[in-house]
Amino acid sequence: MLTACDDLPLHQTQWPIDRVATTDRNFYDRYYFNVHDVGCETFLALGFGVYPNLGVMDAFACGVRGTRHHIVRASRTLDGDRHETAVGPIRVDVIEGLRRLRIACDAPEHSLSFDLTFEAWAEAHEEPHFFLRNQLGRVVMDYTRLTQLGRPRGWIRIGDERFSVDPDGWRSARDRSWGIRAVGEPEPEGALVDRPERMQFFWNWSPVHFDDCAALYTVSEYEDGRRWHQSGARLMPGEALAAIGVEHRLRFEPGTRRFDGATIRLDFGAGRAMELEYTPKLRFLMPAIGYRGPWSHGQYQGELKVEGDVWDAADQATAVLHGWLTETLCSVRSGDRVGQGIFEMAVIGPSRKYGFEDLFDGWKPDSVR
Repeated sequence: MLTACDDLPLHQTQWPIDRVATTDRNFYDRYYFNVHDVGCETFLALGFGVYPNLGVMDAFACGVRGTRHHIVRASRTLDGDRHETAVGPIRVDVIEGLRRLRIACDAPEHSLSFDLTFEAWAEAHEEPHFFLRNQLGRVVMDYTRLTQLGRPRGWIRIGDERFSVDPDGWRSARDRSWGIRAVGEPEPEGALVDRPERMQFFWNWSPVHFDDCAALYTVSEYEDGRRWHQSGARLMPGEALAAIGVEHRLRFEPGTRRFDGATIRLDFGAGRAMELEYTPKLRFLMPAIGYRGPWSHGQYQGELKVEGDVWDAADQATAVLHGWLTETLCSVRSGDRVGQGIFEMAVIGPSRKYGFEDLFDGWKPDSVR
């Protein structure tokens, strides 16, 4: 099937662009954006994904004030044309690649609407490639991701409140990733039914804004602390300095795995380092935008489905059910600099450094090694 994208010199195979090079059902192509004020009182997140081998395009948006999450979910059948990046009331428009993008949602009936332009503050940072196999040797992660920090402008309406968004008082970060990772409905496990893997996943990701620079940090590691992915960088417009090492010291609310701050060190060599001290301000439950929530990314919902929801993170049942993956909006200090950023975290299963032994046992402050 030919689409408008085929008129651009972007082909990577001998086929039209509607056909991706792999037949792996888990191929995906996604956008993620967050937007927040510098006072750390208002937060917005958007996820938008295309799943060519599942025939699905979906989008999620969530605005957070205090502990209340105002959520919009939308999914439609993908007809092969990936040029029209709109699902129900949610859309993403690339105005100028890697420089300016528009994100919008028109869902007043679900208490969430916005129209924002992301303007790049620094160049997009390509992280090291993600690659991971499961116990049987099957590739379960094989993807590229970029992270970029920007300044937003436009407006947001959450519930009955409307906010004017400008680059002086608001910040934004986005990631863009494509490749293979688990999406859609769960697959049969095959021989893994009789050889279950010990559930373990340690994930940190954090973009931070200061007035004169930005910092990026991410780590994925096994229970013994060995890293299968890591990255760190200090960014300024037209300049990027990659870290040669990254270290984390996380804090959790006692008896839980809820993020309660962190000290992150980025080592740039030659005696140069950057230490980041995080103080939590607002927590966002990421299953609200498709991370194994009521809908999962790529899950087939029919020709078109749109719905809204409201969660309150202060509700204990909601926090426990959906709090396994969070982004915490933080005030961040580095020397004399004070900025803002999110800390995305999932710590599931054992982690020797933090004294975790089971799937979700709680943190003991004296257990950090």
